[in-house]
Amino acid sequence: MTKNPFTRVLTWLVVLIAFLIVMETLAFDFALMLTFPHLARNFDPLNPVLALGPTVVILTVVLALTFSWLNKKITYLTKGIDQVAAGNFAAHLDEQKGGPLSASYQNFNQMTDQLAKTATLRDDFINQFSHEFRTPIASIQGFADLMQERELPKKERQAYLALISKEAHRLTNLSTNVLTLTTLESQTILNNQPSFDLTEQVRQTVILLWPQLEEHKLNVDLTLAPATAFGNANLLNQVWVNLINNAIKFTPDGGT
Repeated sequence: MTKNPFTRVLTWLVVLIAFLIVMETLAFDFALMLTFPHLARNFDPLNPVLALGPTVVILTVVLALTFSWLNKKITYLTKGIDQVAAGNFAAHLDEQKGGPLSASYQNFNQMTDQLAKTATLRDDFINQFSHEFRTPIASIQGFADLMQERELPKKERQAYLALISKEAHRLTNLSTNVLTLTTLESQTILNNQPSFDLTEQVRQTVILLWPQLEEHKLNVDLTLAPATAFGNANLLNQVWVNLINNAIKFTPDGGT
């Protein structure tokens, strides 16, 4: 666990103040003894009352300079936080200037790096999803317009309807994927998850996608060892759907 930087500063100040009190008291008392030697016999060199005035002055100056220095460090960190709050995830602090707050500066830089990466991934996802979403919508709109503009033979109309249905299913899958991602992002550590037959889940996914497999004349090897999983079966099922869909998409027709 990283030690609180303000605790380090406070500890440093307490030690510094104690050191200054002792050293300044001794120095003042020693100077007083040299100046007035006739007081030496009745003089207590560690009497803080004699050095109270100069000690207060010195401590006031030291504390003012210390808090001014510390305030600059905190102000620098606060300005960086303000930049992040304004959406500037490229904000970066010079860790060499951190002093007792160097650990906080380092954590701040790690935070902005992660936020920047997350923002990039989000933007990439939005761009890609927007493109994927527009494609089936354009297809549905195009085929629907064709069916409205002219009389079509029954066979051609059925072909267009099949394509519209296919693109509608594609939109449904895209929406499901987005909802799944949203669910995953909001997940916390879940306890007491049920067990389920992982092998059977994969088999059921293959059956679900069997029309696509037959369409591309693909051979499927379902020689699977028994396996049990613990967790969210619905979310993991989406993993198999995505993986097998990609396998179908990128396997040559007639392949395995």
